[in-house]
Amino acid sequence: MRKTKATKTKSNTNYWDRVYVITGEPQSCQFAIPAVIEQSGAPGIRRYHKDAKASVLRTAFSAFTIADKPDAVMLINPSSEQLKVCQEAIEEGPFLPPALIVFSPGDIDGRLTFYKSANKLKRVYSYDYVQKTQKSAFMKYLDEWQAGTGIKLKPDAREWLYSNAPTASAKIAQGTLGKRDTEVIDLEWLESELEKVAIVRQSEKGDALLEDVQDLCVFDQISDIWEFVEAAVAGRSADVFKMLDKMTKGSDATGALHLLLSQLKFLINLKSTPGDNEHVLASMMSLDKYVGKYLLPDWSELLEKPATTAVNPWRVRKALDSTQEISLDSLTAQYQAVAFAIKDLRFGFPPDILMPYLVLALSGRIRYEACLTG
Repeated sequence: MRKTKATKTKSNTNYWDRVYVITGEPQSCQFAIPAVIEQSGAPGIRRYHKDAKASVLRTAFSAFTIADKPDAVMLINPSSEQLKVCQEAIEEGPFLPPALIVFSPGDIDGRLTFYKSANKLKRVYSYDYVQKTQKSAFMKYLDEWQAGTGIKLKPDAREWLYSNAPTASAKIAQGTLGKRDTEVIDLEWLESELEKVAIVRQSEKGDALLEDVQDLCVFDQISDIWEFVEAAVAGRSADVFKMLDKMTKGSDATGALHLLLSQLKFLINLKSTPGDNEHVLASMMSLDKYVGKYLLPDWSELLEKPATTAVNPWRVRKALDSTQEISLDSLTAQYQAVAFAIKDLRFGFPPDILMPYLVLALSGRIRYEACLTG
């Protein structure tokens, strides 16, 4: 009898029903995790980040435990190599945890085999962003927050939150145009600030007033230099003066003006250069090279620069749009005025007199006279 070579048969084990790929809006993604844990019946959760080795993950899927049920496994923003290990364990075993949670807020690479399989088997749970333009969706979020906390926001407080809520950039499908960078509400940041309102109102009782959210919700939008630049180049005197006042509370006046000077210089170059591709320009718009310089009274550079975030393409687009109606001559005059003001401050000119004068110059009502510099 002729002997036949034995072949290894592949296991038909499949554990995709224990997989939860959570993606989309970060705050909603975080809220989804407790529900998944409860549904799986897992006593706890073991978290692994992108730097976890493949061997560690294989052990997490195969290790036995003396407990009645093992913990769920959670991968946070996993690498493609980690996802391959997950797919092998899911489809070939061993796979002992009651749930595998792939936590990938933002946007996932749908080209990866793991995500293709998960999507095909309906194991991807995507949570929508609230776009800045979607007021009704934002108000619905506030309704849910009120229901969860028992704190009612007064109508004017809700309107203020909508106008001042922090924003970020996310890739969102825009019809036939595919996914594009879109301005969305940063719900995670908003939630953390609203928590202050809830704590105060739960102790003092009563509805949350406009004054509550204005005093307690610190969105630090003034740190976004583009809001300041937009007001300056548009000549909105009241807004510029208010922003300068807030900016100078965090540093000396010279530091605030240097930020404006740097951005005006860029806008002048931008106005002189053809093209308007925000993606190409985005990396050039970061404040990394400016923040931390000339913020000390002696004009020395800070030893440790504060953390900064690269400007997103939609921010660049906003900056480009804000200068469409501004002439190159006007930008040059504003640059000259700020440069003179910085020089005057260095030579001891009183800020309480200089700042209103500069604001008038930025608005185009007067020309900053060089005689002030002595």
